[in-house]
Amino acid sequence: MKNANLSALFALISKDLQLFVHDRRAMILTFVVPIAIASFFGYLFGGNGGDKERETGKIEVRAVDQDNTDLSRAVIAGLGSDPALMVRPATLDEGRDAVRKGKAAVAVILPKGFGDAAARSMFNSTAKKPIVGLLHDPSHVGELAMVRGMLTQHAMEAVSAEAFNGPTGERMLGEQLRDLEKPNPGMPAGEQESLRKLLSGALDMNRRSREPAADGAAGTGQRGLGMPFEISAQEVTAREGVQYNGYAH
Repeated sequence: MKNANLSALFALISKDLQLFVHDRRAMILTFVVPIAIASFFGYLFGGNGGDKERETGKIEVRAVDQDNTDLSRAVIAGLGSDPALMVRPATLDEGRDAVRKGKAAVAVILPKGFGDAAARSMFNSTAKKPIVGLLHDPSHVGELAMVRGMLTQHAMEAVSAEAFNGPTGERMLGEQLRDLEKPNPGMPAGEQESLRKLLSGALDMNRRSREPAADGAAGTGQRGLGMPFEISAQEVTAREGVQYNGYAH
């Protein structure tokens, strides 16, 4: 009786396997589709395991340089050197279009006059700060936060270096010193003299930092002070004036 039951069971299994093998759709869904999906993700995240630098996983960024100065180019070069970003130059329309079509997560816009305004704000807290634009896809909030942080880092490095060691900083310090020569009823004479000495020392440091060192090496610069610019983030969707729908993500 037991052998008869086993024979019947094996017969059922054999029949189902034969039906399964002759069912092309079932074979494709069971074997081909999982292999294709696994291969796709393996290629997407792992590449071929070669020695060349992997470009996968980088955040696509469009850099719009409307200032076109040494300082703005230094900021963009700093962003481009970050291994987590893939920075490509673009015009304002190209950057907006790339974000709208999903080709880029963020577009960074350095406005005209960014270099001078950023350097001036390092020495004058009342000076108007330049506004750096960030066009972003609302579904890429994480990428926006990452790009914002990296932009702050590289911009502060470039602006500080220029302010303390570059010709732009020397020009701004000279302007501040000339302004102190004018009568200022709102500032006591003692404070005005102290500020003049401070700026004179900073100007002297700026000039000496760009002189070759005794061993022929370039002088080292200093960094510091507050944020010399502001950031304005703007969402870019497929259709203008349409609120982003989180369920679409």
